[in-house]
Amino acid sequence: MINTSFPYVKDTPSFAIKQVEQRVVLNYVSFLGNSNKFYVMEFHEGSGEYTFRIYTEYGRLGRPPRKQERYFQTRFKAKKEFDRILSSKRKKGYEIIVIDEEWDELFLNPIRTPYQGKMIHPYSQAPTISLQTPLGNLSEIQLHRGLQILTEIEEKLHNGSTNDVIALSNQFYSVIPVVFESQIDRSFLLDHLEKVKETKEKLGQMILEIHY
Repeated sequence: MINTSFPYVKDTPSFAIKQVEQRVVLNYVSFLGNSNKFYVMEFHEGSGEYTFRIYTEYGRLGRPPRKQERYFQTRFKAKKEFDRILSSKRKKGYEIIVIDEEWDELFLNPIRTPYQGKMIHPYSQAPTISLQTPLGNLSEIQLHRGLQILTEIEEKLHNGSTNDVIALSNQFYSVIPVVFESQIDRSFLLDHLEKVKETKEKLGQMILEIHY
């Protein structure tokens, strides 16, 4: 395996991409740790000095990403490394983000523009919940996952329990990405019923936007 990290590497192996076989978008938020991190990973088949590549972009959401490429001669080794990285991120609390993409019904692959070496764009808007994120447009599936977490928070608050509010708020904003400032504003914590109600209404409106 050849491992390169931008912008430090001077020479990278020649590699012409043929197709993106797999793509996973991950996000992680921690209010206490002031973490708002993304990790996007693609599995590429191509030609050149190596036949397979894992390309990643990662960093704090809303800022220019760091980039890394890993090259492999065999599909087995490449897929094993891809799965290892994904498993490691999931164990750390990263949530999978389902992006709204057009799919090729014949090959069951997302229809994407040719690889340009840049998947994530810097973001400068004020913190807000929106369909459009630096990671892509959120899918309806993703929005319903957010609603499920909000319902769980709502039930706990109704019962007078606030023990899990921070953990569930972390999970919600991991599932529904928001570009926070350098310091995450604790006013975004979903610790009051009114906040939860307003956020549920917002997600409901976003689902309607998808349909209309």
